[in-house]
Amino acid sequence: NDLSTFPSFASCIIQNNSVSFGIGGGIACASWSSPSITACTVAGNTAVTKDGGGIACKVNSSPSIVSTIVENNTAAFHGGGIFTQTNTSVMSSCTVMGNMAAEGGGIACKVSSPTISGCRVSNNTASNDGGGLHCSSSSFPTLTNCTISGNEAMASGGGIYTSGGSSPEVSTTLWCANSPSHYSGSWGNSGGNEF
Repeated sequence: NDLSTFPSFASCIIQNNSVSFGIGGGIACASWSSPSITACTVAGNTAVTKDGGGIACKVNSSPSIVSTIVENNTAAFHGGGIFTQTNTSVMSSCTVMGNMAAEGGGIACKVSSPTISGCRVSNNTASNDGGGLHCSSSSFPTLTNCTISGNEAMASGGGIYTSGGSSPEVSTTLWCANSPSHYSGSWGNSGGNEF
């Protein structure tokens, strides 16, 4: 998607695709393109040299991702499952599971502040930082009623890793079995979190 388009995906399976030199192995959105992705499965896709194994959205592209499974995707750098840059994405009632990347095995946010609610971010892996979620370059996501579990980072922040002035706001979220730690860096505890 490009140049201010607003496509809708509903009850789709986007599986086993790859992009060799760009972003978004399954779905790529740029230049104010903001898709609606509902009740889809995005699985087994690969961004071979860049970001967003499953879904990548940048340059003011702000998708709505609802009741969607994003699993077993791989990115070379950021966001094995989902990569967001310079946008305000909405993710609701999604499962982000079993994805891999260097940073942000599940989700990576760069200069972006997505709203994430009722999502499960589990069993993702980062070969560097941020197994579940990686936030960099002044990103301020909001997480509410989520589960962050079983994620692993080889360096820091199994659950969430933040850097570059980023600070997610987290409330009523269950954190469990993330390795080597639930979080690394700054984050805001808005209450109701369980460890």
